Amino acid sequence: MQAEPGGVARNMEVKFYFREEPARPFYSAVWEQSPDLRTLVFLIPGNDPRLGSVAMKMVHEDRRLVAAQTAASKIDGQNP
Repeated sequence: MQAEPGGVARNMEVKFYFREEPARPFYSAVWEQSPDLRTLVFLIPGNDPRLGSVAMKMVHEDRRLVAAQTAASKIDGQNP
């Protein structure tokens, strides 16, 4: 899922649930939408009985940092 609602940055509710139990989410949070920041979320099998059968691995990326690194590599004469 990719969220690009447009307009000013704002918060949005996120819920993950199993198809068999749509009324009972196994994850619920409020995420802040920002055009400069994004998070890749991987749902993987969970091994911790306290947390359930699903775990999440999140990879955060700041697009401003990526742009600055690309600009710096061009200045240094390196290929991005």
